Formats: sequence, structure tokens, C-alpha cells
Amino acid sequence: MAISVKNSASNTVEVSINHWETDVDTSTKPFKMAPGASDSWNRTDLRGYVIYVQLGGSATPYYVLSTSNIVIYDDKVTDSGQTLLPANKRFG
Repeated sequence: MAISVKNSASNTVEVSINHWETDVDTSTKPFKMAPGASDSWNRTDLRGYVIYVQLGGSATPYYVLSTSNIVIYDDKVTDSGQTLLPANKRFG
């Protein structure tokens, strides 16, 4: 399983994804992605993960799954086409 991330924003973004002790050979260091770039992170734990997306001056956390297909836009982040709410804004 892997978390796929694509940068469809007009600027470079930084992405980092946490890991659990069950994940092997993983990195949580921020990774810069140029516009149009895509990459994937091997993650297998069913508890889910927090992905931090830094676009401009702010970093925003999102809850994702090990099978997530993330696309970062200038004004939103989606998972398989559905807009994600930031993890720190779970309640309306």
C-alpha cells in the first residue's frame, strides 16, 4: 500500500507524512514537490496517517489512509476526488 501525492498547485509544496512503528524504511522528513510532480510513500498501517502540506507560509495537517490518492491544489487538498478538511478543523 502507498499514499500517492500529486502537486497540482501553481507553486512548490512541502509534504511530510508520519509513520508508525509497523512501517519499515520510512521517512517523515519534509519533501519538496514542484508543480506537476507526483510521488508515493509506502505506508501499510490501517490506523491512518497525518500528512502535512505546506503551501505558501502555512502548514496544514490532514488525516489520510494508506491507500489515499492525494492531489494538492492552490485552494484545496483532495483524496480520490473528495475535498479533505484539515485535521485540526474536524468539527464545524
